[in-house]
Amino acid sequence: MESEKRIKYIDSLRGFALILVVLGHVVVGYMYANFNLDANGIYWNIYNAIYTFHMPLLMVVSGYLYHKSYFGQGEFKKDRFFRHLLNMVYVYILFSFLTGGLKIVFSAAVREKVDWSDLKGIFIRPIAPFWYIYILVIYYVVFIAFEYIADKLKDRSVWFMWALFAGLAAVSVISMNFHDSREASPFEIFHLMFYGLFFWMGIMYARRDELFLFKAVPAAVLFIIGIGLCVYLWRVNGLTYITYTFGYSTAVAVCLIPGIWYVFERFVPAEKTRLLNIIGSHSLEIYVMHTVFTSAIRFAFKKAEYYQPIVTIVVNLLISLFVPLLIAIVLEKIKLHRWVFRPFVKKQK
Repeated sequence: MESEKRIKYIDSLRGFALILVVLGHVVVGYMYANFNLDANGIYWNIYNAIYTFHMPLLMVVSGYLYHKSYFGQGEFKKDRFFRHLLNMVYVYILFSFLTGGLKIVFSAAVREKVDWSDLKGIFIRPIAPFWYIYILVIYYVVFIAFEYIADKLKDRSVWFMWALFAGLAAVSVISMNFHDSREASPFEIFHLMFYGLFFWMGIMYARRDELFLFKAVPAAVLFIIGIGLCVYLWRVNGLTYITYTFGYSTAVAVCLIPGIWYVFERFVPAEKTRLLNIIGSHSLEIYVMHTVFTSAIRFAFKKAEYYQPIVTIVVNLLISLFVPLLIAIVLEKIKLHRWVFRPFVKKQK
C-alpha cells in the first residue's frame, strides 16, 4: 500500500488540478457568454495559463491512481475494479440527467444549451463537462490490456511502456485534426485520442517510480522547455496561443507536468495542504456539481449588472468550488453520500 504521505501528496495534486478545472470553467463561461468584453484580455490570459496543462495533469493523476488502485502488487483487483467501473457509469448517468435537466429548465442562464435529445444520446455524445468521466470509463477498460502486456513482459516492460508512450504521443498530436469537429463527432474521438498519452504517463510513473521524466533535472529541463514553447506560441499567436495548435498542446503539457508533479511530491508539505487534500479527496463530487454553480453565479452577476472581472472570477470560483464540497460533506454526515456517489463501492472497514 502507498504511504499516508504519498496519498496526501496525490490528493493535494488532484485538488490543485481540480481548482484549475473549476477556474477554467468560470473563465470560459465568461468568455463565451460575452460577459464583459472589456475584460477579455484577462480572461484569455487566465485561460491560456490553465489550459496548457490542467486537464492533462488531472488525467496523469487518474492514470497513476488507476494502476495503484487496481494493479498494484502485481495482481489485478478484479472485484474492486468492476465495482468502481460500475460506479463511474452510475455517476455519469445520474449527473448527466440531473445537470441536463437543470440546463433545460434554466436554459436562459446557461451557455451550452441542452434538450431531451441530448439526454437520450449521452452514451454517444456526453453533455459538458462529463466527457471526462465518459473517457475515463473507456480508458479503464482499454488499458487493462496494456497493463496485462506490461506485467507479462516483466523486466522488458520498460521497452513496451516507452513504445506505447511514443505511439500515444503520435495519436495525441494527430487528434488535433479532430479538434474543430469535436462537438459533432461521436464517442469523444478528440478527447480519447488526445488524453490517452497522459493517462498512460500516470500508469508509467505508478509502475516505475524511478521514471526519469519525474526526476529533478529532467523535470526542470522539461519545464523550462515547456515555458519556452508557451512564450513562443504567445509571441506568434497572441492571446489565443493555446487553441490546440497542432502538436504544441501535447508537447507543452508533457513538458510542464513532470515539474509540477515533482514540486508537489518533494516540496509541498502534506500538513500545510489540508484544504487541497480535502478538495482532492472530494474531486468527483466537485467535478460533477460545479458547473451548475458557475452558470448560476454568472447569471446572477449579469442580472445585477456587476462585471468587475477579478471579483466576479474569484466569487464564482469560491462558490462553485466550496458549495459542492459542502454538499458532499453534509451528505457524508447524514450517511447519504455513499448512495449518491458510491453505491457500488464496498464500504471501507
